[in-house]
Amino acid sequence: MKNIFTFAALVCALSASFATAASLSVVGSGPVYSLYLNGGADNGAFDSVDVQIAAGSGSSFMNQDSGFNGFFPRAAGEEFSFINPLLGAATAQGGEGWSVLGATNTPALMAFGGGPLGATISTAAKPAPGLFLANIMTQGSGLATVQVISAGNILSTLTADVGGVIPEPATMALAGMGLIGFIAIRRRAA
Repeated sequence: MKNIFTFAALVCALSASFATAASLSVVGSGPVYSLYLNGGADNGAFDSVDVQIAAGSGSSFMNQDSGFNGFFPRAAGEEFSFINPLLGAATAQGGEGWSVLGATNTPALMAFGGGPLGATISTAAKPAPGLFLANIMTQGSGLATVQVISAGNILSTLTADVGGVIPEPATMALAGMGLIGFIAIRRRAA
């Protein structure tokens, strides 16, 4: 019994560390999905990101757009595929003030790299689920990969399915804890 409780404590400790790490969220339901970054424990420790969103086999991104509706930035969830134009807009205009490099928006790939020159990135002040990176419209699937970078060194590589749901690590830890509790009760009853 002591071993079960030790194992449960270890799982809780690991889930707490996973829950505070940087994470990538996909919000929406077919065919429109929005990609968000939550810096977690890395907030203020990274200065750039590299974003790659690739369409799955037999899939493609639809309605490629600049991210602007006239002079106004499009909101997440609109029926277009675009990189958040507020990332590159000046902070005085409500943007992030980033230098956005290598922006690509094709039916097969959406990609860019960037960050604020001479500053670090923090998503702590952003409402959940985090910093809006891109909007994707697809009838199929895709894979988003985001590298969180500090001074040229990759701190973490995050991935998320576009068009699918991936449970967060904390959710998986809770499910594991429930299974351990069930096993403990079964063993005690036997």
